[in-house]
Amino acid sequence: MSVEHAVPVVGDLLDSAETGRGGLAVVSGAVGGGKTRFLERVRDLARERGFHVLEAEGSRAERDLPFGLVGQLLAGVDLTPAEIERVSAALRAAPASGEPPVASVLDLCLVLTARRGAPLLVTVDDVHHADTASLRCLLLLSRRLRAAGVVVVLAHDRHAPARADDRRAECLRELVADQPHAVPVDLAPLTADEVAAVAGPAPVDGLAACLGLPRLLLALLADAACGAAPGDGPAYARAVADTLRRLGDPAARVAGGLAVVDGPADHALLGDLVGADADTAATALRDLTAAHLVRDGALAHPALRAAVLADPAADLAGLRARAAALLNNRGAPAVAVADHLVALGDASEPWMTGLLREAAQQAQSSGDRARAHDYLRLAHDRTGDERERAEAAVRLLGLEWQSGTPTPARRAEHVAAALSHARSGGRHTAAMLRYLMRYGAGAELTEAWAAVDAVPARGRAAADLAVTRLLTACSHPTALPGGPVPPRRRDPATAVPADPLGRAADALADVLANWADPDSLAVAEEVLREARLSAESFEQVESALLALVYAERLDTPAEVCAALLAEAEAQGADTWRARLLSWRAEIALRRGDLAGAETAARAALTAVHRQVWGTAIAEPLGVLVAATTARGDLDAAAAALAEPVPDEVFDTRHGLRYLCARGEYHRARGHVHAALGDFLVVGQLMVAWGVDAPGLAPWRLRAADAYHALGKREKARKLIDEQLTALRHRHPRVRGAAMRLRAATAEVADRPHLLRRAVDELQESGDQYELAGAQAALGEAHRACGDHRRARTVFRVAATLAEDAGAETLLRALAAEYPDDHTADPAPALPPTLLSDAEFRVAKLAAAGLTNREIAGRLYITVSTVEQHLTRVYRKLNVRGRDGLPAELCTSVAP
Repeated sequence: MSVEHAVPVVGDLLDSAETGRGGLAVVSGAVGGGKTRFLERVRDLARERGFHVLEAEGSRAERDLPFGLVGQLLAGVDLTPAEIERVSAALRAAPASGEPPVASVLDLCLVLTARRGAPLLVTVDDVHHADTASLRCLLLLSRRLRAAGVVVVLAHDRHAPARADDRRAECLRELVADQPHAVPVDLAPLTADEVAAVAGPAPVDGLAACLGLPRLLLALLADAACGAAPGDGPAYARAVADTLRRLGDPAARVAGGLAVVDGPADHALLGDLVGADADTAATALRDLTAAHLVRDGALAHPALRAAVLADPAADLAGLRARAAALLNNRGAPAVAVADHLVALGDASEPWMTGLLREAAQQAQSSGDRARAHDYLRLAHDRTGDERERAEAAVRLLGLEWQSGTPTPARRAEHVAAALSHARSGGRHTAAMLRYLMRYGAGAELTEAWAAVDAVPARGRAAADLAVTRLLTACSHPTALPGGPVPPRRRDPATAVPADPLGRAADALADVLANWADPDSLAVAEEVLREARLSAESFEQVESALLALVYAERLDTPAEVCAALLAEAEAQGADTWRARLLSWRAEIALRRGDLAGAETAARAALTAVHRQVWGTAIAEPLGVLVAATTARGDLDAAAAALAEPVPDEVFDTRHGLRYLCARGEYHRARGHVHAALGDFLVVGQLMVAWGVDAPGLAPWRLRAADAYHALGKREKARKLIDEQLTALRHRHPRVRGAAMRLRAATAEVADRPHLLRRAVDELQESGDQYELAGAQAALGEAHRACGDHRRARTVFRVAATLAEDAGAETLLRALAAEYPDDHTADPAPALPPTLLSDAEFRVAKLAAAGLTNREIAGRLYITVSTVEQHLTRVYRKLNVRGRDGLPAELCTSVAP
């Protein structure tokens, strides 16, 4: 029952005492379960009714002091000289230890029960801690209460720890359990409703489940009144510590063990942990469970655990050290052991560093990067083994880089550490070189390669370095000793066939050197589809993805990039997410999705600190400039160009994308000479570095456009022809753009034919923006040839594509060239029965300038069917080809 329900029970005894008939009440409950509060309420009630009240409290410190508890009671009695003599004689008769004579006890009882003109209430709290002599006195007193008109209320813990003293235990049992006339008062834990009623509006949150003990609840409320969060205040911590002390030393130590283990533990482990046998640990666990401090074998709430750990009396360091050793010997999960090592700050034992690395891997796999970082940091900082330190350093660098957390100071530490390890020539040299590339540390990378080349490597180390050298040539060519070396496939003697990073690097090198074949791209697709994001797989994912993007194979990179983005977000790997967003932006730009490219580029730039990007920041910045320029938002492009980039950017592949975008911005502003300068610099760098791949940056076409704008048609044609000649493989986007520029430099009559070829190529490439530009140029060519009807329809098609791509500048230009109110002379209608419906639909789209493939896609038929229909149309209309189709066919084509 609750305190409120129990008080009236004792009230009945007080009523009887007022008529001269005494009684005994035995109150039981858990430690901290409200017994003391209950006794206070009873004493207050008795005093209100005129009772004389005596009170005492058992203490573990005084349980071996004869009559110690009775002495507390006597302190509240106003003794006469005769009674003082009787008490003194009784105490002198009692031996120093053992049971006092019955006569002495009776004399003390008579003194205690002497009437003073008011009924008497005697309360004893924690009677289970009373000394044997006092227990004997209380036992004899309890048998004389009914006639003496005295009420005695005894309170004890329901699950008080057993004592070694058999006589005390027997006497206590007789006193609290074997009294036939005693009134039992069993204080049950507070229910959830009672907790809510007592707490009122105070925030106790999830702690209510383990607040059955009023002492803890009242402590929480006291803390809440001072503004402390639930379970985070000093009153609650003191209440927990006091409750554990009252439960006894074994229980307090086991509670500390449970707090350290942070979960259920078997009795043997607990015993070993706290230096007790399994039976003692089991008994302590039962006591803690009875006190509502333990539930399901573990501490009942995290706040309770925090309070136990905060107790200055707890030997936490010793407990954690023993827990780590015990759990490791028992084969516990590595993270369970590593948590103790981190709390201790210790990794001095030989087995600890390897375990911390294993725990870090487990934590990373579960997405807990913070714990993984703590494990690796401890392994790196506290181990005395240089090899172990290097192993931990590699993993720590990878974890901090992928999470995007390094501050500028930490980045400097990482670069210094990577350089130091690379100089040492250990087995992680290749990995450290790649981290220097990731951070864009050009000077340090150059220095590291010089140190590496001074000490020839062998075996697997040589193969790893060969791959890393290839990746360096692909991204940071000026960092290699002796100057830029064109990326070439590795020597078979240093290749590891099963190594996915090497295979991906080979594919990227082939693409950048403009030697890629279907086999290289098939390898890149296979590596990319099989890859899963990890610190070890990042370079292979990036290399395979970029090989396909630069080869204009965008479908697989787009699909895999989306999947890997979800994986990076699930792992909380911000740097991976930023790089993947940058690649998504590049893919969107190549597909002519200007809005999507801008959105992804901005998201990439804000995903991590600029220091984490290093020189690679030029990639998303370049895409952002190119996308906003194409959209016509030149102010946004200028703002992006105003962002600072590292000086080393222009010594890397990333700088090529940036320079190209800057040139496009200058061209849009009308600063043609500045644009031409940027494009030619890109060309010089690409040729010098041996990465003159059209899919990387079609600098010749950009420069040709600038020359054409400057009136230098021959120079423009030369560059366009060079670009077309350099296309060893299928590059429909580059080929289509080249054909469009070629048409601009051709005679007016030749332009429609060249532009239809450009439209065919760009339709295949999927680049909506370039396709819209080609369609606009085709419309202009038709108009220049005097075919206004066809021009207007093609302009409408171009406007639809430009709108889909978000190309505002092109849309405005089209509106200016052919406004909606433009009219042309009506055309004579074709004989309605001359063409079939199917033939008319195909002919209408062909007259509008759509390619056979576009027509097939629009009408959901095959290209072969389109060709058959057109053959019949040409025959019926007596024309040689689509150039002869009458313009009136396309007047009903929707824009």
